[in-house]
Amino acid sequence: MRVQRATGRGRRTTAVAGAVAAAVLALGGLTACEEPLPPDAGEGSSQQPDADGGDDGAADGGDGGDGAGDGGGDGGGDEAGDGGGEDAPAEADEGFLAAGETHRYPNGLEVTLSAAEPYTPADYVEYTGTPCKTTVTVTNNGAEETEIIFLFSARAGDAGVEAPEIFDGELAAEPQGTLKPGRTFTGEVAFDVPEGADFIDVTVDPLDIDLDPAYWNLRL
Repeated sequence: MRVQRATGRGRRTTAVAGAVAAAVLALGGLTACEEPLPPDAGEGSSQQPDADGGDDGAADGGDGGDGAGDGGGDGGGDEAGDGGGEDAPAEADEGFLAAGETHRYPNGLEVTLSAAEPYTPADYVEYTGTPCKTTVTVTNNGAEETEIIFLFSARAGDAGVEAPEIFDGELAAEPQGTLKPGRTFTGEVAFDVPEGADFIDVTVDPLDIDLDPAYWNLRL
């Protein structure tokens, strides 16, 4: 009987030891199962990102910042280009050409007037209002040489008051003479504009029965 008791006690000790070992193994397995998952796996991405994940995020954010910078730069450049450069010529009244626009004749002759601008005439020039000048450009895009001679006249403001032409020897001479195909004449024409007028209507008459006058509305 004593031997049997010892044997039973030994069996209990063995069973307890086995249970403890099993528990240790179970805990070890559980601990192994609870190790953090990789950042890319399943719900692990909702956890705090590791160093690599943080660097990637920063890189992505940097790219986004570059994109924003590009967009801002382009937009700013366009606005600066539109607003920072020379003002576009004002639109002309109906039936008139605006500054910088070209009248084309059937024979290939082209005439362009620039914007009108105030200027100071030579000392010998007499005037009563505000002297203004415009640059006249004539190009012969026809097949034959053409004799160029124009009559210039202007009226100012809504009342259409005459703005007499100013003949100033210090200005570039009016475009006239024989113009060969492919060639260009450039000259200046000035007018004595009455005070208070905010535009002039300029008539350019080629003094040719086959060519009609052209009209420009130049804002001041």
